[in-house]
Amino acid sequence: MGTRVHVSHAVPASQYEPGIPPEQQAMRHAQTLDLLNTDLTLSYVLTKRLELSLRIPIRVVRSSVDFLDYMGRELDGFKSIHHRNETITGLDDLVLQARLRLVSPSAAERLRLDFKFGISLPIAAIEPDPFELGRQGLSHQHVFFGTGTFDPMLGIQLEYGVGDIVLGSDTEWTGSLYSNRYGYRGSISFTQRLSLGSSLQTTKWGPVVGVEFFKEFAARWANEVAENSGRMEISPTLALRANADTAFSVMVLVKTPHIISAQSDTLDVPLVVMISAQGTVDTR
Repeated sequence: MGTRVHVSHAVPASQYEPGIPPEQQAMRHAQTLDLLNTDLTLSYVLTKRLELSLRIPIRVVRSSVDFLDYMGRELDGFKSIHHRNETITGLDDLVLQARLRLVSPSAAERLRLDFKFGISLPIAAIEPDPFELGRQGLSHQHVFFGTGTFDPMLGIQLEYGVGDIVLGSDTEWTGSLYSNRYGYRGSISFTQRLSLGSSLQTTKWGPVVGVEFFKEFAARWANEVAENSGRMEISPTLALRANADTAFSVMVLVKTPHIISAQSDTLDVPLVVMISAQGTVDTR
């Protein structure tokens, strides 16, 4: 998934750069993040109703930042303990998931109902509290991929076929229930997707249009809200799904998020492009 995110925030006095007079401080940090998220999913079909999967997320973040004075002018050559121009690459937390098929399609009934549940495995690198390090005048990192905690997820997926048309609903909840060793507690999020797809009388590929509602509650460092976390958005989506065979499929999805509310009033996500691939091994 490729995403460009624009964020900007004022700098409180407690987070001023060490050794720089107040009149020479950057009063605002304007940051652009280019995000590339790649997920490799391996699935094992154990029975007609039970499937296990392991998702391996690989993340790349390219950060570019402008430091602005009180007049909004860029400060050339400004060095900061908070942000820098850099590219960060690493693994996110693994996700182990089970899918239980409650209702299977049949010749007489084209309803499919799945219940999903899983947990993240905290294998990704995490960082100490950047707010506390900033108050101490020490260099720190705001970008990291894992939460450092075992985070549960629950979901329910519904599909119903009418001729060559497939109506879909996918509801998912996930979130951190406790803090990691540095005092960070990740976000809790709720996602609702509605879709309308067609096979176009072929089993190989088909377009899917839909809408996605996403609500994320802010992550926290001890008693402080983590920057740029916490938002509510709605996104129209357009996807193309292709099945090479029964064991392998690829999907390309584009969505344009419209942010309804956010902790940061400057958060902007103009476009999201996602490419996903899934392989399945049937052990029956």
